[in-house]
Amino acid sequence: MLKRQQVLAAFGEFAINSDDLDAVLMEACRLVGEATGTGRAKVLEIQESRQELLVRAGVGWAPDVVGTVRLQMGERSSETYAIKAATPVVTQDIAKDDRFDVPHFMKQAGVVALVNVPIFVPGQRPYGVLQIDDTRPREFGDDEIEFLRTYAMILGPVIDRLHLVKERARDRERMRAGEARHSLLIGSWAQAEWETDADGIVIADSPSWRAYTGQTVKEWLGYGWLDAIHPHDRGHAEKQWREAIAAHRLVNAEFRLHAPDGSWRWTNVRAAPVLDTEGSLVKWVGMNIDIDARMRAEAALGKSEAQFRALATVGSSSVYRMSPDWSEMHNLEGAAFLADTEVATVGWIDRYIPPDERPLVREAINRAIAAKDVFELEHRVLLADGTVGWTFSRAIPLLDDAGEISEWFGAATDITARVKADQSFTRLFQASPVPFLVLKPDAPHFTISEVNDAYLSATMRTRGEVVGRGIFEAYPDNPDELATGGVSTLRASLEHVLASRQPDTLPNLQYDVMRPDGTYERRFWNPVNSAILDDNGEVEAIIHNANDVTEARLAEVALRDSQERFLRFSDASTDVLWIRNAATLRMEFASPAFDRIYGIPGPERGGDDSLRSWARLIEPENRKSVLANFQRVRAGERVDHEFQVKRASDGALRWIHNTDFPLRDGAGDVRWVAGLGADITDEKETADRQGVLVAELQHRTRNLIAVVRSLSDRTLGNAASLEDFGQRFRMRLAALSRVQGLLSHVAIGERVTFKELLCSELDAHGASNGMAHKVTLDGPVDVPLRSATVQTFALALHELATNAAKYGALEAPNGHLFVSWHVEPAAGSDPPRLHVEWRETGVSMPGVAAPARGGGYGRELIERALPYQLKAKTTYEMGSDGVRCTIAVPIAGGINGGASSRE
Repeated sequence: MLKRQQVLAAFGEFAINSDDLDAVLMEACRLVGEATGTGRAKVLEIQESRQELLVRAGVGWAPDVVGTVRLQMGERSSETYAIKAATPVVTQDIAKDDRFDVPHFMKQAGVVALVNVPIFVPGQRPYGVLQIDDTRPREFGDDEIEFLRTYAMILGPVIDRLHLVKERARDRERMRAGEARHSLLIGSWAQAEWETDADGIVIADSPSWRAYTGQTVKEWLGYGWLDAIHPHDRGHAEKQWREAIAAHRLVNAEFRLHAPDGSWRWTNVRAAPVLDTEGSLVKWVGMNIDIDARMRAEAALGKSEAQFRALATVGSSSVYRMSPDWSEMHNLEGAAFLADTEVATVGWIDRYIPPDERPLVREAINRAIAAKDVFELEHRVLLADGTVGWTFSRAIPLLDDAGEISEWFGAATDITARVKADQSFTRLFQASPVPFLVLKPDAPHFTISEVNDAYLSATMRTRGEVVGRGIFEAYPDNPDELATGGVSTLRASLEHVLASRQPDTLPNLQYDVMRPDGTYERRFWNPVNSAILDDNGEVEAIIHNANDVTEARLAEVALRDSQERFLRFSDASTDVLWIRNAATLRMEFASPAFDRIYGIPGPERGGDDSLRSWARLIEPENRKSVLANFQRVRAGERVDHEFQVKRASDGALRWIHNTDFPLRDGAGDVRWVAGLGADITDEKETADRQGVLVAELQHRTRNLIAVVRSLSDRTLGNAASLEDFGQRFRMRLAALSRVQGLLSHVAIGERVTFKELLCSELDAHGASNGMAHKVTLDGPVDVPLRSATVQTFALALHELATNAAKYGALEAPNGHLFVSWHVEPAAGSDPPRLHVEWRETGVSMPGVAAPARGGGYGRELIERALPYQLKAKTTYEMGSDGVRCTIAVPIAGGINGGASSRE
């Protein structure tokens, strides 16, 4: 007896501390199996069909028995007989007892003796059977049978209490579903709106954020917004934000924010990436919704539910008791939210129920009494604070031996918050300025079940034209719109939400709205589809939030067009257009001319080190003044200045003229530093060349006169007549003119090859008329020369040709001129070089002394000017046989094509 009392106490303690019915039933089987010494017991539960029993729990049985085996409730079933007779049924030895049929699976398990004890829940409603099995014949004593009856009597109320716990859990889930719908609608109402750049850094002011948090502009910019988050929430919020930035996904987070009055309040932050037409991330837009009241209400509700669960567990299996006819209410501890909590209340309907609600409550009570069945009803009640609230009442009738109702046991749950949430959702749904649809999850149609006025206004529809139709029938007015893929995109989004239960956003969905005059108006939407789940986690409905972003889209297009025009202008300009951040001097924009002038590849222009990289190109003597000018522009001045840089691509020194000016934001502060830069190197070099040309003008004139005199003498000596002289003389003057014309072409930037320059000079001195046998040229056909090289190089060739015509190979009867050239490829940082050899032979004549070795302008030009101006390497020798000169000058590139000639 002591052991059985211990079993009852152990089971009672376990049942009080557990809300899991399956666990309680399994523990009941284990304890009773140990107490009876059989080690084998099971609980069979009557199924809803009332025609079979399910092995709901058991110990000592194979795994494929518990939860699987079902027994028919026939006339020869000992289990059925025990339930109908409401008394235990004992079989001491199945071989000697032919009253009942023993199930096959029990015989296979070796069961010989068994006891069936019926289980009844309050109200004398049968639940099933507690069955003890033994594999040996056995006589169960009266004390054992009485123990099993007591055990089953305790088990019934425990099962009923756990059923009530499950019902309350379902009620809470319904309440959560209503709150979820309410929160979804509130998502369109924001207390703060803001934007960041593509990297998630705040660069623009948000007055609404500052008003909501009390931060200043300086405190808000960058990542300063993190300082407004509660210290306990800051790390998690920052982690969520950075992960969303990296993955370009939506943000939906909740945390506490600082309020202007110094307090903390809960907010729901939502942010989405904004992409351009190419799919590149442009910026982030976000908003904050104040959810402080909801979070505090949920915390209070959770605390209240915990207290209610504790009360129901340690107390009785019900919160209140009612008389059979519901005229009296007793033991009202669990209904403290009502207007009165007396121990016994007569006329409770008039006391607790509002007058217009009383007929509904009485009708539900009468139906339950007549059917002797469970009473369930949601109805209004008078609350303790004098207001009217809502409650969910559930009561179970207890029947006496005669089958009449002896009393009712029930529970009342305050559902005021949930009902108000549902009502608030409905009111806000209709009052929202954002178009909303509620869709049934009846794929592929997705029928519209609810629609708010904002949607009807935006689409120029009536409620009758929309409700009850599939969303794909109600969405596109214009049949041509089907070709844009908008409908297929929307369908894919809805099917994704239905399958994943996760929200989905569709950016820039196009929709043509038919105007009353029959024409169409193109609109753009950013709809958000979200699932509403029922108690079982299934999709109950889909909320379609059709955000109209047409105006924002048009503004984006206009901005993009403006930016495109600016970029086309900057691409076409030969000057550099650049913009730097005034605070950091970080390069934010530079036109293509930047690469050409400074020789810095595009990727190296930006970055935090862009100013330092650029400043290193400036010649040291100019660097300090240039950087000082930046500070003047940051202070609001406009500055024009010139400086010299060493181009990164080829090391060439270039002169730059910069016009720098400030760009201000809407508040008048200098937000950016911008400028226009022009390469003025050619102008500088032109001025230098003009000085040289003026200094040598007289020398050029004398040489030109000498050449003309030589041409005249040679032509006159060989002329057969005066007319022949005139014709030949004019041709040679024309050749000289062509040299000057070639120099003028070089001056305006045309590309000239070495051979073209050489032949022009030789032709100008008569090398192609009667002297072709005296000249040999050997070298590549097409060696382009830099514009800065041509003029000085032409002067050197001119001097050599003039000397040859006056004193050298072109003058001597046996003289011969050999000119060869080739290109040496670039080596390391050294550019390619053109190597030229000018060699005269046969100049000295028998009995005539060698030409004098001397200086003159030509030699000075070759030995001093070429190395200085063109970085050339030269030699000049006056041998007994004639002049030998070599020139190695840097050129812009290699040979165009690769053809060579010898003539």
